[in-house]
Amino acid sequence: MTAFAAADHPAVAMNILFKLTRRQVWDFGRSADAVATWESLDAETQDWLWSGSSVFWEYLGLVFEAYARADDFAGAEAFANGVLNDIAVPADGLPYVGVPFARQLIRRGRIPEGLALFERLAQSAPRHAQCALAWYWLAIAALQQENVSKSKEYAACIRQAQNLKTGLSAEYRLDAKALLLLADLNPAGVDPAAHYKTSQLNEYAQQINADLNWIAP
Repeated sequence: MTAFAAADHPAVAMNILFKLTRRQVWDFGRSADAVATWESLDAETQDWLWSGSSVFWEYLGLVFEAYARADDFAGAEAFANGVLNDIAVPADGLPYVGVPFARQLIRRGRIPEGLALFERLAQSAPRHAQCALAWYWLAIAALQQENVSKSKEYAACIRQAQNLKTGLSAEYRLDAKALLLLADLNPAGVDPAAHYKTSQLNEYAQQINADLNWIAP
C-alpha cells in the first residue's frame, strides 16, 4: 500500500489498488485483506478515486468478490446494493458488481431476485461483456418456462455481448452454451466451424440441464 499512498493522481492510485486487489482476491486467497483495505478508505478518498474508467468499476467488482470469498455475504450484499442503488453509477458500471451479485443470489437459491437483477442489467447494458452471463440465465429461465424462441433470442444476445470473443475459459464455455441453446441442446446441431469438441458440448449440455433443474419451481 506504500505505492498507493504515495500516488498523487487518482488514476495512478486506482491502477495500483486494482492490481493489488486482483492479486489478493484471485491469486493469494487474501480476500479479507482486500475488504479491510476498502473499508479503510474514507469517503473523501473514495470520491477522489471515483472514475468513469472501467478499472474503477472492475475494482468495485473485486471488492464484492472479496466480501463473498471472505464469507461475509451480508457485507457483500450491502456493498452491492449500495452500488446498484446509487443513481450516479453509469449503466456500464453496474454489471461489474451486479452480475456477480446476481450470480450469488442464484447460487444461494434466491432465484427470483437473481433473475430480476439479471433482467435489469441486461436491459440497461445489453452489449456489456459482463452481461453475457445475465443473458445466459435469462435464456435458461425462458427455456425452463418452455419459451424456446425467447430462449434462443437471449442465447444470441450472449454471443453479441461477448462480441464473439472467447479468450477466457468462462467466455469459451458461455459461447458453447449459447450455441447449444440455439441448437436445442443437441451437440450435433452445433456448427462444426465453431471448433468445439463433441465431448465438451456434451459436458456443457449437462451443465445447462443442471441449471434448468436448479431454477425449476
